[in-house]
Amino acid sequence: MGFPNLPSQIGTNYIPSDEEVHHIKNSILPVPTAKLADLDIEINRIQEVLSNLMEQRQSLSTEIEGYRSLISPARRLPIDILQEIFLHTLPTAHNAVIDPHMCPLLLTRICNGWRTVALSTPQLWSSIHIPIPLIVMGRPHQWGPMHFNDLPEEFQKTTLSSLKSISLYDPRQYLVPKEHYDIILDSFLPRASQWKSLALDTCSPFVIPIAELQESDVPLLESLNLHGEADGTNDSSYSLPDWKMCGIVKSHRLRKINFTQIRDNITKFPLKWAQITDIKLSKFPYDWGPPNSNVNLADLIIVLSLSPRLVNFHSEIRLTNIGPASPSSMPSSLPLLHLQRMVFHDGGADCSPLFHLLNAPSLLHLEFLPTVLSSITVLSTFLPQVSGTILSLTTPYAFFVEPHSHSLSQCQKLTSITVKSAPPLGTAWSPQLVDFISDKFLNNLTLPMDHPDRIAPALEVFNCQAGGNFSDAAVLKFIKAKQSRADIAKLKHISIRFTRPRELGFSVDEEVLQYVADGLRVDLCYPAGLNYNLPFAFVPSAGLPPPHGQLGWPAHASNWETWDMQ
Repeated sequence: MGFPNLPSQIGTNYIPSDEEVHHIKNSILPVPTAKLADLDIEINRIQEVLSNLMEQRQSLSTEIEGYRSLISPARRLPIDILQEIFLHTLPTAHNAVIDPHMCPLLLTRICNGWRTVALSTPQLWSSIHIPIPLIVMGRPHQWGPMHFNDLPEEFQKTTLSSLKSISLYDPRQYLVPKEHYDIILDSFLPRASQWKSLALDTCSPFVIPIAELQESDVPLLESLNLHGEADGTNDSSYSLPDWKMCGIVKSHRLRKINFTQIRDNITKFPLKWAQITDIKLSKFPYDWGPPNSNVNLADLIIVLSLSPRLVNFHSEIRLTNIGPASPSSMPSSLPLLHLQRMVFHDGGADCSPLFHLLNAPSLLHLEFLPTVLSSITVLSTFLPQVSGTILSLTTPYAFFVEPHSHSLSQCQKLTSITVKSAPPLGTAWSPQLVDFISDKFLNNLTLPMDHPDRIAPALEVFNCQAGGNFSDAAVLKFIKAKQSRADIAKLKHISIRFTRPRELGFSVDEEVLQYVADGLRVDLCYPAGLNYNLPFAFVPSAGLPPPHGQLGWPAHASNWETWDMQ
């Protein structure tokens, strides 16, 4: 008796009869089951043969690689070449860190030969970044001299004897005991005569031994980074260093200063201003702090007038306006002939007097972020003065709408534009309260050569972090025009953070994808919003208490959709 319909029932919920079950067990399954067993035996045999062959191959490969490593070019590099390569492995944005997985310590853990070369190269060990150890609150800590003195041998024997650049970091969340600072300071303070760069990224009063150094103790010091008091973090039982009176700021070689949250009047520091090339005055991140009655815009103008060799200037501090009785030492002009980079956040003061005096014929890079209404018009008059040299501009999007944007047409050498939001200062007005930048701005970047509204034909980088109300079609049109026209520079990077979801049906065509393949970087970031092309993140238990024993629910999907076309 046959059952011709059984094959069609496979994969369904069909329930076979007793006769069909008997037929499957005794008439259908025995033959394929026996064949499957034969195949398993053959597979096991072949796998055993393959395993033996793989073992032979691995043995031969190990022998070959061993001999190849003996004749590798790296083993026969001259020591001076190897030292030069080692030097190029050092970090460039910060000092060397005490980490066995990073250079220079990593270089001493490759082989004995490299370790010898690394330890005999003093330049590798000329910098060090020392983070003050964190104290875990509520847990007893046993951190004493033996812990810091048990630093890797390389830093004990090599770095501390050839140290030229030091950065000391304290998270400033709470006061670290004096004993901890003493252990660290005692290790490098005796070698102050070697220092070229000193960064004290700490508000602790226990760095007073450094403040007590005399000018003659730091004859080589060229760069100095100091911190003032963090609001509410200092113990009133300790006095903070009076940096404006200390000897290290008088170093006759000092060229670069970086002061964070310094509350003293900057003009009272006995710096040799005539030789200063770099000035950075900043606040703590995300915290402007209360207004500083010790510093107003006039003080900043005086400092600039005393620094004719200035190349880089960065001011991001709270300022007060120039009073009716301005200092008699106020200059009538500010000729900074060597100034190339300027970052200026007005800090709540009307900065127009500074820019009206400023003469910077060599200025290449400008970041200007105003926080008060009176400052927003400054660029309209200042940009034409530097239109022949300026290469990059960073400023709020309020400047890129009429009537302010007209002055951009004179800056024909601009290669980079970054659009930001103005930093909030807690004032009643913020320059963000303007219309968003429209498609017209992108169109003006690709106008013909003879058009009076043409902007930045040399533009290579466009970074819009806020205020861009461009249509997706206008962005694609802009990209295609920039990459296909001979009379304007090709884009290298375009980044836009939109204020709306991606338009329905929008997609990047083959032409733009080819530009990306050729090296163009395109980053388009949209808020997810109600874009129906994106999956919704539905969490049934959202709003309910988490299960017992859990601290919270897993993170939900991001609210931003990013297109990074690389």
